[in-house]
Parts: sequence; C-alpha cells; structure tokens
Amino acid sequence: MPENASVGYQVIKLNVSDGDSSAASQQRMSFALHAARDLSSLVKFKIGPSDGTITVREKLDHELARSHLLTVSVKDQGTPGAKAGYARVAIRVADGNDHPPQFLRQVKVY
Repeated sequence: MPENASVGYQVIKLNVSDGDSSAASQQRMSFALHAARDLSSLVKFKIGPSDGTITVREKLDHELARSHLLTVSVKDQGTPGAKAGYARVAIRVADGNDHPPQFLRQVKVY
C-alpha cells in the first residue's frame, strides 16, 4: 500500500464464512485487531467491528516501518458458546516521494 495513503484509506475488506451458521448469523460476526508484531501497528490501523474493513488510522512512514503484521480475530454469535478464528494480515508500505533532494555539499557562488 502507498506510504502517502490518507487517514481512512481502505487497506482490505476481510471476508469470512461460518459453515454452521445461517445467512442472518453471518452478518453478526465481530472483528477485532487481536495483536501485532510491533505494537505501534495497532495504532496505525483500525478494523470495522461488523464489516472487517481495515483502514489507516494514522499517517504511515516507510522509513520507520516498511511492513506491518496484524493478527485479526473474528467471532461468531454461536450458542452455546461463541467461536473465534484468527488470521494474519501482512501489510507492506511502499516508499513514496516524500523527501526533497539535497545537495551533498554546500555550493558557493563567487
């Protein structure tokens, strides 16, 4: 994904299915960011609890973090007890043109 993605940019919409649920209960799944390789990633992204859409919450910087590895959970509303599933989502941040060129040494004009 691009480094210069704006806050709110949709990274991915996760799709899940539950083999023992009806279509109505499929709509009552709940998503959460469960863990991350680096805890700062949990601040950079958020997930829609009902639709599984991961979006950018804070500005990204390729030079500080080239990738983010999130663990996402999805929970059904089954009875007698809710069941959960987990997946890893790897997000690569592509370098953008966010730094101006600089002279290697001072230029003197006489």
